Amino acid sequence: MLSRREAQNYGTGGGVNVTIMARDAESFRQSRTQVAADIARAVSLGRRGM
Repeated sequence: MLSRREAQNYGTGGGVNVTIMARDAESFRQSRTQVAADIARAVSLGRRGM
């Protein structure tokens, strides 16, 4: 999770890479809802300029 200061440093029009590490494919499948929620929350904060 980025701090507000780190998020501000990305600016507009930039891209963000997300790296997800899991023990195996099944553990990733079990956690993908949480991963999607975390990404959605980060995008939402970015749109609000936080």
